[in-house]
Amino acid sequence: MTPKKPTATHKPILHERVTIVMVPYEQYSTFPTAVDTLYENTHSPFNLIVIEGSAPESIRSALEKRKKRHQDIKIIYTNHLPLAGEARNLALPHIKTNWVFFMDNDVRVTPRWLPSLVHTAKETKAEIICPAILNTQNPIYILHSADMLQESSDINIHGFLITKNALNLIGEFDENASSFTLGLDLSLKAKAKNIEIRHEAKTCLKRDFVFSGKPQDIKLFHRQWDSEYHKKSLVSLKQRWNIELDERKYLDWLQNKNRDLKQSAESYSIKGMKDRLQSRVNFARIKFRRLLHTFISL
Repeated sequence: MTPKKPTATHKPILHERVTIVMVPYEQYSTFPTAVDTLYENTHSPFNLIVIEGSAPESIRSALEKRKKRHQDIKIIYTNHLPLAGEARNLALPHIKTNWVFFMDNDVRVTPRWLPSLVHTAKETKAEIICPAILNTQNPIYILHSADMLQESSDINIHGFLITKNALNLIGEFDENASSFTLGLDLSLKAKAKNIEIRHEAKTCLKRDFVFSGKPQDIKLFHRQWDSEYHKKSLVSLKQRWNIELDERKYLDWLQNKNRDLKQSAESYSIKGMKDRLQSRVNFARIKFRRLLHTFISL
């Protein structure tokens, strides 16, 4: 009796080009690594649109180097920081493909992530597919599924796949929504248009960037998580959709984020001071050795 051959594991192959839109989230400094990881782990055809968000010159330069290396990158420059909805809207006129993946610049993709998401979409006929996104470094940044905003939101705004058709039905992203309320607003718009949302738990992406504490990133963080901006966003969301939200829990969460930021900034400052002192000590040692060598050679 001939033994049965082992069944091959089905690995979806994607030939259709997808547009990926990457926007700034909490840190500018994560842009280069996020782009590099994207190209290392994505072997399906794609176009990349980067919204640089008035990044510092060092980050612009790093992005330009990657644009020269990869011909399918388009960088959209701004002279101000476009927040959640506006950043994504800037990419809309440039999307020509049937599929779009929106992602923050602190998300690391994993091998075969894109074919898996599109395969799920085609199999289920869903027009929005959300991968699992794990935060491995800063759990405080995550509101659990039983909490406040996420309990009503089916879309994780950090990263999701959507069809061009669904985008056309939903329209532009709400530019008054904060980076956190945008996911809930988008979910409610999709439900109102009878657009199916699916979760692909087997496709797991990561958010594992430790906050740098660099001044350029602190500036972005403060702008992104400004309390007054988020309060206005909550009021606007409640009025538009006539829903109740646990605002107190959300504002407490914002305080925790800013407290965590302060600790990161202090840690970076202390580390920077140590690095500068160490650099001076090393310089002094080199100078002393040169003087000693000169003296001995006389």
